[in-house]
Amino acid sequence: MSTLTENLTKVQDQIIETITSFQQPVVDLVKKISETIEGRVPELPELPIVEKLPTARELVDNQFSFAERLLKTQHEFATAVLEAAKPVTTKVAAESKPAPKKSKSAAAA
Repeated sequence: MSTLTENLTKVQDQIIETITSFQQPVVDLVKKISETIEGRVPELPELPIVEKLPTARELVDNQFSFAERLLKTQHEFATAVLEAAKPVTTKVAAESKPAPKKSKSAAAA
């Protein structure tokens, strides 16, 4: 793996760690607010149409499933384009073999 790729991976890891560090405080705040106002929100009668609507969880799961499939498809496309261009790209840039990925526990050591 090149130094540039290693540095890029380190930056990406830092971005993920930063995003992750903000998530639990947000979840805790939403939980606290929900518990505070729970008794003030009235129960609404269920309408027949509600049974036909997906739950919020179903919508989130559906959209993330779509995003995962889309990302996988785009990765396959990008890889296929690189493979198709290989007769030309190998003449101008040497193809290096990727280094084995480090596990998080090995990287932390």
